[in-house]
Amino acid sequence: MWRIVALIVIAALTRIFSLNMPNFTPMLAIGLIGALYLSGYKKYLIPIGAWLLSDLMIEVLYRLGLWTHGGLHEGMPFIYLTFALIILFSEKVIKKSSWTRIVLGSFGASVIFFILTNFYVWLVSGMYPHTPQGLILAYEAALPFFKNTLLSTVLYSSIMYGIILLTAKNVQTKYTITKS
Repeated sequence: MWRIVALIVIAALTRIFSLNMPNFTPMLAIGLIGALYLSGYKKYLIPIGAWLLSDLMIEVLYRLGLWTHGGLHEGMPFIYLTFALIILFSEKVIKKSSWTRIVLGSFGASVIFFILTNFYVWLVSGMYPHTPQGLILAYEAALPFFKNTLLSTVLYSSIMYGIILLTAKNVQTKYTITKS
């Protein structure tokens, strides 16, 4: 378990290097991998804790003038709730790990995050009218960010899964590792 936790913490720290690529982060991959390889409350606590840690680091960098935006904001509870739903999705839908399931799970996690968080932006930001057309505008405006979310989730999930496969004899998993 400690190797999985270390992998999650290291991945969360890499979020700091995504400054010029909005939404290109390891966070959804951390939720997906955490759901597959951690058990009980740890599958939620460790990935959400890693996200919170990275948000706090970004906030410190912002206050020091080294980051373009703060890491702490009013939408955090909704984002963490969405992340918890992605962890639940990963646990219930993917069930056992394989390359195919990791890539499909990455796509599913990215779509869930896109739909829910942009619905939240439409609902509370005041940037869009509260009409069906306003909702469509909110989703259209978010499409460039979705590309980065999807690419980063597939990339980081694949890297993390590859590391797990390479160290599989030293990692206890609750699911069977298959090659497909």
